Amino acid sequence: MDADKNWIVKTSFGSTWGDSGYITLPLGN
Repeated sequence: MDADKNWIVKTSFGSTWGDSGYITLPLGN
């Protein structure tokens, strides 16, 4: 599940699920 990695990136920035400040890196998505 690559979505798991994206979740880590989001929390890494301390952003919420609906925050547009998070950056989704091309880890596997």
